[in-house]
Order: sequence, then C-alpha cells, then structure tokens
Amino acid sequence: MVTKPEAIENFLNARTITPLRVKGRDPNWLLDYIQKVGGIEPNFKTTPRPYQLEAIPFALQSKGCLLFYDLQLGKTKIGLDWLAYLFSVKWISRALIIAHAPIGVDVWCGQIPTHSDLNICPIRSSPNAFAEFCDALESDHQAILLTWPTLQNMFTIKKKMRKKERMKLYPNHEMLREVAPFFDALIIDEIHRAMRFDGLYFQIAAEISTNCQWCLGLTGTPFGRDPSGLWAEAFLTDKGKTLSTSYHFFLEAFGKEVYNYAIKRYETVFDKDKLPILQAKLEHMMLPYTREEVQTTNILTGLVKLPMSKSQKDAYNDAIDNFIKDGDFDDITATTNIFVRLRQIASGFLPFIDTEGNTRTIDFDDATKYEWLEDFVSQLDKRLKCIIFHEFTHTGQRICDILTRAKVFHDWLHGGVRNRPTIIGGFQTGSTQILVSNTATGGTGITLSRADYLCFFESPTSVIVRQQAAARPMARGDRLLVIDDIICAPVEEKILGFHQEGKELLAEFRRSPRQFLDSVKIT
Repeated sequence: MVTKPEAIENFLNARTITPLRVKGRDPNWLLDYIQKVGGIEPNFKTTPRPYQLEAIPFALQSKGCLLFYDLQLGKTKIGLDWLAYLFSVKWISRALIIAHAPIGVDVWCGQIPTHSDLNICPIRSSPNAFAEFCDALESDHQAILLTWPTLQNMFTIKKKMRKKERMKLYPNHEMLREVAPFFDALIIDEIHRAMRFDGLYFQIAAEISTNCQWCLGLTGTPFGRDPSGLWAEAFLTDKGKTLSTSYHFFLEAFGKEVYNYAIKRYETVFDKDKLPILQAKLEHMMLPYTREEVQTTNILTGLVKLPMSKSQKDAYNDAIDNFIKDGDFDDITATTNIFVRLRQIASGFLPFIDTEGNTRTIDFDDATKYEWLEDFVSQLDKRLKCIIFHEFTHTGQRICDILTRAKVFHDWLHGGVRNRPTIIGGFQTGSTQILVSNTATGGTGITLSRADYLCFFESPTSVIVRQQAAARPMARGDRLLVIDDIICAPVEEKILGFHQEGKELLAEFRRSPRQFLDSVKIT
C-alpha cells in the first residue's frame, strides 16, 4: 500500500520538539535542573564528568533517549547514574538492562559497585537461565542484567517457515507479553545491535519494552552506511512517537527509488539528502558526543601488505575457479562459504571434510602472516603492550602457539574463556604483554587503554564491529597509538577499502558474487 504524498509531506514538515540544550551548560545548572525535575537532589556515588552529567537531565526530560556517545566515554556509568536517580525518586520499580554479549555483562558487573548501590541481578547464558530469570522477577532485585543471546534463547520458538520446509526462530510473543509488565525502565547497551526492524533482537525488545515509560539506548556507532537503522533505535526508546510506528512509512518518507543493476530491479534506499531532516526530528531525544569533543588521541595507522606464499596462492585461486565452474551463485549460503573460505586461506589454513565426515584443517606452514608475526615478536620491545585482533578461532590458536614458542607472556580472549575480567585486568595492569582477542569477544564494551600497538591480523567485515574494536584503546589521553592491518590477499584489501567508504563487503559480494570473485583473483 502506497502512502499518500500529502501524508509524507506533512510528516516531514511537522514541527519538531524543542530539545533541552545541555551541552556546555554549567554543572550547577545541570544539577539544579535534575533536582527541579525529580524533586530530589542527585547524589551520585562517583562524580560524573561534565559531558556525562549533561546526559542525565537530557534523558530525564525526553524519557526515551538515545545517547550516541563515542566509545570509551562512560556510557555504562551514565546508565547507572540515570537508573539510580529514577529509583531514588520512585518513578520506576524494576528495570531491564540488555548487554550486547557475555563480556558486556562482565563490564556492567564491574562498573555497578563502583558507580552505584543498585541491587542488580546478572543472568548469564546457561540451561538454567530462564529459571534464574523467573526467580529474579519474584525477588527484590531492582534490575535484571542479561544479553541479547540469552533473551533470544529464552523468548523464541522454532516454527516452520511459511511455504517452506525449513524451520526458523520466531519471537515467542505470548511469553514476552507475560514478562513485559514487570519492567518500567529499559537500558539497551549497544542498541545498534537491534537496528534491523525485521530482526529477532528488535522484535523481542519491542515487545518487552511495551510498558517501559523510561528507555535509554546507548551506542557509539548508531549506524554504518545506512541511516535507516535509526528508525528501530528510535522506536525502541519512544514507541514510534518520533519516526512513526511503521518502518515502511518511514522508508517511504526518507527513501528514494534507485535501480540496482546487480539484482536488476528498483529498490528503496535512504535518501541522504534528507539526513538533516532526520537529525532535526531526533534532536530532542538524541544526544551525541564525539571523542574529539572531550579528548585527543595521537593515532598512527598503517597497512602491512604481504605476498601470499605459493601454496596459499594456488589454493586461493583454485577455490575461486572451482566455484565459478560449479558453484551456485543464487545460493546465499554457498556464496557466503566461498567468501569465508578465501579469508581462511589468506589467514593460512584450509578446513575440509574427510572421507569419514570429520572436519579437518590443513595449515599452510609457509603462510606469510605468521612469518611476519614471528619476526615482529622477535624484535618487540618488552615495554610495549599489544593487542592482536583476529576473526577465526583457528587463527587465534596459531597466534598463541607462536607467542608461546617465543616465550612472550600473553592471554587469549575468546568466547570460550570463563575468566574474562581476569584476562582484561592482567593486560590493563601490565602483567600481560600481548592480548590476543577475537573481535566478537573483545571488540566491544571493554577498555584496553594500556595498549601501545593494535594489530588487526584479520579485520571484521562489519564497519561497526571494526570501529568498535579499533576504539578499545582510545581512553588513553594523548599517548601514541599505532594501528596496523595485516593483509596478504585481494579479499582482505577489499574489506578495508569498503570500510573506508562506510560499506560492508559481504553485503556487496552477495549482490554480484561472480563479478566479485573475478575481481579478487590473484593474477
């Protein structure tokens, strides 16, 4: 159904809500405003910095608020200060805090006793998670803290897809509606994780936030290339009051029709000429802060470009040729697999299924990335602290093997470890020289300011994940930070090139896989 043009015009031209101007305000004015709104003088356990204090009256005024604070600017503390004040004035009875991942829960648990006296129940992913969640609802805990994956495990149901035989996860709306009345405040950390309007995370949060009059969305990377993701983030915080309750209406209003030659049809994309209108509409509920506004960091970036070994090059080109000859270009799973396979070969290994159906891995002993790493470690000043980010678990294990042989004290941060706070603490105190980390585990929500050198052994394809990971060491004042990317294949070079344009390579690859494979072959 196409919306009438006059309805869209009225929506775009509607008067926007006047925002509360807080940036640069005197701290005493901010404190007085908080007391005026709540009737109680704020009593923060730790003194907020000026830019952190500014967020509290802004969030109190808007009720549904998006804090787009750059990474490492203390969003967790702001959330705790905001929540503590709402409890002190008795405006809320119970809150839900959604962390991005298990390591996010660890970060919140570390910050809670430092910045507040709130009684918060953390629930980690386990077979007993739902029982713990139900017990917490019946307890005197002021808030429950859990992750997106835990919510998904508890509140989804597997059903057969319409007109297809495959099974798919769907939100369990009945269960969600039962628990939603227990919460009247919501904090969504790294809210960009829910910016897909048709994604499970968004659908679960939208249902569970029904009765939440107070909502706070936190992220340093609100969107990548496409600003249309802001609709979902705004909806979760104000139930659609600002950008409408319909994503399709929003996209009609802010989009434009363009012809996509790869898929040979027209599609609606966000019209970037209308971005100022979108920003004006969100101004009353969106408070952004960049790192440059509060601190400066001296950063040097570099690219370490290595040649492939002959065995890698042969395997890499063979994978491309075989897929072009026999692959199914219309199968998303198959095209994704060949993309991952090229990255694995570039990283020095090749998984395969043996005759008995077991997964085995061939390592390229002459892979140039590992030769570079051995040389780097042999010359490393023991005073320098380093982070090595990787994507594949096999890569992380091989990096650690090299560091062990070189007798370099290191730790490995990945999804399977249980002592994440200890590992992070060891690096931050200086007892660990090199922290090897999977970007999915250590690339978000933690502070690694001790680092002098950051190496992307494998770069994530996502622009947002890349920005998040690169910002882990940024809370460091003006100390020099060096960031290097290690690449040896055209597919890796293209990932970085797309990052510079704010694009994600995998999405572009799926649009025209044949052209992509031709472009990344080694000649």
